[in-house]
Amino acid sequence: MTGTLARPTRSGTALPVCLVFLLLLTILAVATVSTATLENAMAANTQHIVDAFYLAENAIERSFEAFTENPGLLSDNVPYVIRRTAVAGRGAYEATTSFAEYGTQCTASNGELMTRLYFDVAAKAFAARNAAAQHTQGFFVCRRGIAPVVSIRSGADPACSATDCPGLPAEHIPVRTFWTDHGD
Repeated sequence: MTGTLARPTRSGTALPVCLVFLLLLTILAVATVSTATLENAMAANTQHIVDAFYLAENAIERSFEAFTENPGLLSDNVPYVIRRTAVAGRGAYEATTSFAEYGTQCTASNGELMTRLYFDVAAKAFAARNAAAQHTQGFFVCRRGIAPVVSIRSGADPACSATDCPGLPAEHIPVRTFWTDHGD
C-alpha cells in the first residue's frame, strides 16, 4: 500500500496576532508609565505650592511675634521689613509690615480714650519650581490719644473690651483682624 499523508494547511496567522497583542501591551505599558510619571510631577508641584503657602503664613507669624515682643517696632510712618529668610530645604520668605490707617477711637477698660492703629503685613514666599504665595493680614493696636480720622475698614467700632483694647498695661499689644486677610 502506498499512500500519501495529507498535510494540514497552515495560514500563518498566529505570528501577526501575537505581534498585534504585543504592540497593544507595549502601548498600554508606556501609557501607564507616562501617567504615573505625570501624577508624580503634579504631586510634587502641589507640595511646592503648599510649602510656599505655609512659608508666607510663617512670615506673617514672624512679623506678628516681632511686634508682640517689641512694640517699639510699631510706627505709623516707617515700615518694618523682614528680609528674605531661607528655610532649609523649603524655600524663602519676606514680609513687610506697614501702617494702614488710623481707626476709630475707643474707650479702654480703664475709661481712657484710645485710637486704633491698623497695620498690614504683606508676606511673599518662594519655594522650589517657582512656586510662590503672597498673603496679607491686618492687625491693630490701641494707642493713647485720639485721632480725628474714622476708619473705613472697621466701620463703627464699639467700645473696646478688655481683650481687644486693653488699656494701660497692655497698650500696643497687636490684635489680629481679618479684614485684609487674603492669599494666593
